[in-house]
Amino acid sequence: MSKKKIPCRLDRGFPLPGGATLLDHGINFAIFSRHATEASLVVHLRQQNDRPVNPIEITLDPEINRTGDIWHIFLVTEERDFSYGFRFDGERDIQGRG
Repeated sequence: MSKKKIPCRLDRGFPLPGGATLLDHGINFAIFSRHATEASLVVHLRQQNDRPVNPIEITLDPEINRTGDIWHIFLVTEERDFSYGFRFDGERDIQGRG
């Protein structure tokens, strides 16, 4: 996990549905990546006083946060104002280029 203090509790998450899904107790993130060997969620939440918070990068554990080719994590939070992205490490498929 990230060395920065994460302003919410983390849970394993669910592989489906894909993308960011707002649920009663938080946000589930799931994304397909067949060739990734490492994955991180980069999320930017806002505090209650609506002041921006620096983005947090959360490294996903492939033993916990991966089901087949889907990486997933659940952030336990009531926050609904956020942006996010993923970072991956692994093999690149560049077929068809020439």
